[in-house]
Amino acid sequence: MYSRDYNNPKLRKGVIRMDPDCAICHAPATLACECEAKGLEVAVRQAESRMMQSIYNDIRSVLLLVLPLLLAVS
Repeated sequence: MYSRDYNNPKLRKGVIRMDPDCAICHAPATLACECEAKGLEVAVRQAESRMMQSIYNDIRSVLLLVLPLLLAVS
């Protein structure tokens, strides 16, 4: 969409306004509560554990196979 198209009412999308209040506790934006930040941290932690759990399990299984061999050599 080019700037000249923006002035054409047929091509212009509807206006979407964003509510600045907290989506969790509905406190006004001026209070600067930490609800959304804490929620984001929890979501990132959960996503990270879901993605990384299989990799951690693979590392553990390889270490359990290799560690006895390394100890036998030394």
